[in-house]
Amino acid sequence: MRKIPLNVCPIAVACAPDETRIYLTSPWVDGILDLDTGRAKITRLIPLLPPPEKASPVEAAYSSLVVLDGGLVVAASQERSLVEVVDVATGKPRDRVTSLIRPAWIERVVSPVGPPTGGDAALLISTGDHTVQRVEVGADGKLILGGKAKVGAGPRCIAFRFGH
Repeated sequence: MRKIPLNVCPIAVACAPDETRIYLTSPWVDGILDLDTGRAKITRLIPLLPPPEKASPVEAAYSSLVVLDGGLVVAASQERSLVEVVDVATGKPRDRVTSLIRPAWIERVVSPVGPPTGGDAALLISTGDHTVQRVEVGADGKLILGGKAKVGAGPRCIAFRFGH
């Protein structure tokens, strides 16, 4: 483990499976910062311009990130009530969903058996309607909204616990 000094204050952080890249968000930044761990520096900003109806400046544009299979990052914006799917290799958005109510946290679905693996499924917490919802990214890069369950007021994050 090593320390990498930054000129930004990360809000959300997600690490690529091979640990060569760290993706992060920072206050007042409309996009994802790409940190090259080998060079120990931020090498680019992947811009994510908000839709016109949600373009007002917000402090925490993206509150949570997750890396899924195929070099895709899914970013949740609680303040703008949207979720973005981004191809980090090209830096291009693949999909945007604006029908969610304050999506605050996203976490990759993990298996209790074997080492951590990639995947294309995640669980999404929405604080606006107090739900957890399964989401997947299809082969076309589009977000697929799956089953949803009410979880009570104020859900904030997800933790997986295996064993007894």
